[in-house]
Amino acid sequence: MGKKIGLAESVQAKIADLKEVDLLVGIPSFKSAKTIALIVLANGPFLGNFLGRAALIASVNAGVRLSSLLSKGVKTVIMLFALAMSLEQLGIGRSTVIAAFTVVFGGVVLAPALAFGLGGQDLARRLIEKRFKKEGDKDEERDELKHL
Repeated sequence: MGKKIGLAESVQAKIADLKEVDLLVGIPSFKSAKTIALIVLANGPFLGNFLGRAALIASVNAGVRLSSLLSKGVKTVIMLFALAMSLEQLGIGRSTVIAAFTVVFGGVVLAPALAFGLGGQDLARRLIEKRFKKEGDKDEERDELKHL
């Protein structure tokens, strides 16, 4: 490396500034937080679209009525997750971004669980009664103290 190639001084200075270079891809490997954040943010929509389409295909094949809404929800969650990850990588309000994402994600998970639990009480009661009801039992309530 003692021999210098006849390049302009500005190009030689830029080459000297590069720490590592990925020769297979041909782009500098800065490994900085900004680069990683930009990569995550740029790939978020692609991953969101891919997983949204996958959810759409799977839900249509399963016969789910609101498959379009499910697909859009998956796409939105993946994009918000990519945004939260990139902001956290940049160090912009780390604790605030993580707390906000946790609260929103928890709310998104808790809301359908509550709706299903409260709306399906009668169905759950019938399923439990059918499962644990003995063959000879009548529809009347059983006497639980009869054995005493």
